Amino acid sequence: MIRVILYLFGAVAIIFAAYGTSHAADAAPPAPGGMHSGQMMHDMPGGPMHGGHMMGGQMMDDNRTPLNLPPMMAQHQKANMREHLKAVTEVVHYMGANDFAAASKAAKEKLGLTVQMKQMCDNMPNEAFRNMGLDFHKSGDELAEVLKTKDAGKSLKALDTMLAKCNACHEMFRQ
Repeated sequence: MIRVILYLFGAVAIIFAAYGTSHAADAAPPAPGGMHSGQMMHDMPGGPMHGGHMMGGQMMDDNRTPLNLPPMMAQHQKANMREHLKAVTEVVHYMGANDFAAASKAAKEKLGLTVQMKQMCDNMPNEAFRNMGLDFHKSGDELAEVLKTKDAGKSLKALDTMLAKCNACHEMFRQ
């Protein structure tokens, strides 16, 4: 179970490091033996700010839909995604400590569809992005409910379902 949790956490960290940051100071530290790909993308011509991204060491066109949010709204939304990553880390930590009550509370309060998160999603101008955000937060609520059962296997499946929603959104949209 710990190996699966570490794998999931690593995958989420890579995704958020590559797509969820916009400044070098926010970037994750480099992976052992190589440059952090998210930072490399920002430093190279054709990086995300120029419509390209790295895939398998080659520059690729970035065909994701740009959200074109106003700068302040974009920064707020990115900060919110980084908070979601911290919340996933917290949930995984509590699961590893067999504290499913604390994991459920963190999932509900920090990943679930709270009034604040619903308001934020409702303010997103892109309907598909808005709906994906609402689905993500609903899956956070579902994760919180499954965690209450203290069933590690079912909890990991619920976490996987929620993280799949993160990946799907990052595959479709960019800032």
